[in-house]
Amino acid sequence: MAKYYSKWEKALGRWRALRLSLVNRQIHPKAEIICSHLYGTDKIAIGERSWLYYCRVRVSSHSKYIHIGARTKVECNAFLNAHKGYITIGSRCFVGPNVIIQGFGGVEIGNHVMIAGNTFISSSNHIFEGVPADEFLDREEGAKVVIHDDVWIGSNVTITAGVEIGPRCVIGAGSVVTRSIPAGSVAVGAPAKVVKSIPL
Repeated sequence: MAKYYSKWEKALGRWRALRLSLVNRQIHPKAEIICSHLYGTDKIAIGERSWLYYCRVRVSSHSKYIHIGARTKVECNAFLNAHKGYITIGSRCFVGPNVIIQGFGGVEIGNHVMIAGNTFISSSNHIFEGVPADEFLDREEGAKVVIHDDVWIGSNVTITAGVEIGPRCVIGAGSVVTRSIPAGSVAVGAPAKVVKSIPL
């Protein structure tokens, strides 16, 4: 752990989690929140021994919640934004640097999921057809993204709204996932296609 942050930062992170846990019982006092920005702490849950390192977690007043399980790591510059919806991340997960997760239509991530750096997960689309240009940014529709247990997502992957990735899948680096991926699959490419099966 020392390679990530100093003893002082570690102690400060533990103290901050303990202080927040006194106000919000959904934040475990043994979590570590190190130099991270949390907006809407009353709607955020963080499990035991999870640590957030120089990242942002945002739940606005019109959003639902963000729940992070136990022993999950969220790396530097990651941005979890509930954006009128919700995000759930299971236990023993890894969210790499610069990962963006947008929860407008809901994002559900299981246990033991690894998400490498610079990945973008979006649960919404803008409505373009038949919409005046000045209204385009305001017209948005959500579709839930589900990532099941034991999934490994490579770096620079984009996962679009409405996608479901089955258990024990691998998504190759740089892939664009526009359709659901069945359990036990290796998928690569843009758009991502299944190239191999993994024994379940």
